[in-house]
Amino acid sequence: MLRFDPVPGLAEGGFRGRGLRGDPPLPDPAVAVRLGQVHGVRVAAAEGAGSIPETDGVVTRVPGLLLTVRTADCLPVILAAPKDGVGLVHAGWRGLAAGVLEAAVARFARPGALRAVLGPAIGPCCFEVGPEVAARFPEAVRPRRPRPHVDLWAVAAARLRAAGLPPEAIHVSGICTRCHQHLLHSHRGSGGGPGRIVAFAAAGTSAHEQEA
Repeated sequence: MLRFDPVPGLAEGGFRGRGLRGDPPLPDPAVAVRLGQVHGVRVAAAEGAGSIPETDGVVTRVPGLLLTVRTADCLPVILAAPKDGVGLVHAGWRGLAAGVLEAAVARFARPGALRAVLGPAIGPCCFEVGPEVAARFPEAVRPRRPRPHVDLWAVAAARLRAAGLPPEAIHVSGICTRCHQHLLHSHRGSGGGPGRIVAFAAAGTSAHEQEA
């Protein structure tokens, strides 16, 4: 499991990989929120455990409710603010291009108070793309041969800054899934094989107390 330095407002957060091979264990269904991810821009608010169809982001202010997303090269993004709860986003290149991060930030009253953790994803060292994808992210293209590469972390960080997050509030893991297949599943690295990374986040009590 990969964790990070404490983030205000976040009681629990991290990334569970296949370090051990195979799919990571599912969180307890009694407290977990799972998304039917479709590479879209819908961001839902969760008040209790269960599955939310056709959704790629979720926010909550309920302490102990465990938000989860599954990735395998796409970027998981955790958002948290001390009095506004937490959010979790599945952000592949399609979702980033369509504005899923902006939709998630818009769910919070104070974007400037948010902290973001950009989790493990396929890095610019390995994310080779065609011209149609490169054209969507000209600011994050890394010239390579035979085809360009794109830096998803750079794309996400730029969009979060534009949405109102301070630059110092954005933490980038810098862990490439394809380069670390002994720890994390990579769709490209496995040739499309089964397996996922589970990202998770839960709010602290301060958000609930503020709401009360």
